[in-house]
Amino acid sequence: MTFDEVLSEVQALLRRERRVSYRGLKRRFALDDEYIEDLKEELIGARQIAEDVEVMAIYGAGREALTFIASRLPAYEFFIGSQERGLPTGIVYTPDEAFADPHVVARGFPTAVEQSGDPHVVHYPGAPYQFSRSPWAISRPAPRVGQHNAEILGAQL
Repeated sequence: MTFDEVLSEVQALLRRERRVSYRGLKRRFALDDEYIEDLKEELIGARQIAEDVEVMAIYGAGREALTFIASRLPAYEFFIGSQERGLPTGIVYTPDEAFADPHVVARGFPTAVEQSGDPHVVHYPGAPYQFSRSPWAISRPAPRVGQHNAEILGAQL
């Protein structure tokens, strides 16, 4: 399919469905990230917004306002406030921040694991899902660097 054919198909899909996720488009049309960016530019930037100076100004002002608000709030507060107002957003966390997120903690995702011979408890990512009849559990900690060298390499050491 040419770019114009894919663009026409996506426009028809948007007219029918009103909303389509980028992941859905990637899957339906076997598109890569660069292709999606080209479609976004064509659909949002070049065709719809750029044709109308007022719409372009409103879009730009909205983006600046959101950037201003986001720069002055903690990420979690901005995320929750956006979600409550119907604005789909997400948070890019560091690993430590992800383990401290209230939703992640409430789901029991951070799992404490004792390391043999070490008094410190290490938190590992837990189950990304919860089943009532087959609960998930960590059976042992991850091996330490070099822990199994003798078993694996044997006489080569």
